[in-house]
Amino acid sequence: MNGRSISSNLLSKIVSASSLEDAVITAEATLTEEKVAAVQKLLETAGINIVTRGTPKQADSKEATLRVILSRQKGDALKVYLNSRGG
Repeated sequence: MNGRSISSNLLSKIVSASSLEDAVITAEATLTEEKVAAVQKLLETAGINIVTRGTPKQADSKEATLRVILSRQKGDALKVYLNSRGG
């Protein structure tokens, strides 16, 4: 989340504290559907009402990757990006 790996427990606490109702999940193509579904269920259990799936943006350098991550965090929806290393 926001360019950092966090535990499921911490993600749940962040969602609860944020009082946000919407979330966007963007996952790498290599991540299994089961992993994405598990994170979606965790978000819904923590209080997110609307979970949508985003399309990952491509970045060709570490600086560009950071810009992409930060650009995802604008707006009123919590945005969670999943990759093969977890969350």
